[in-house]
Order: sequence, then C-alpha cells, then structure tokens
Amino acid sequence: MAMALQKARYGYSRGEDMARRYLVRNIRVEQNHAGHWLNWSQAHDVSLRDLLTGRGALAAHALSHWAGHTSLRRAIC
Repeated sequence: MAMALQKARYGYSRGEDMARRYLVRNIRVEQNHAGHWLNWSQAHDVSLRDLLTGRGALAAHALSHWAGHTSLRRAIC
C-alpha cells in the first residue's frame, strides 16, 4: 500500500486524491491488524520471535511474493 501511495500524485486529480486518502486510512487500519496479530500470538503462547521467523505455507509465500512483485511495478499510464 505504501508503494501504491508513492505512485498516486497529490492534487493531480480528484480520483488520485481519493486514492491517496483511502491508502493512508487503510495503512492505519493495517497497523491495528498487526497489533491484533501480536496480541493473538501472545495469548496462544507464540513468541514474537516465532511469529516473525516462522515459515508459512507454500501457497501463502507465493501470494506474498506476487503481492510484493506487483506493488513494485510501475503503473502503465
């Protein structure tokens, strides 16, 4: 989302301004989600280290890789 935010130009158009506003708000929501995951892991005796270094399922890794690759590409305008 941060990478998409960098691509949205400020003041260029109403649509891009709306997209920027949405992305900023969504980043804040995701920060809350990260806190929820930490609380959930602690409640289930999963250490922060295990949470941060654990290996996920292959499908989850593939999805994460695709999302990262897609967000790094420039939009075609």
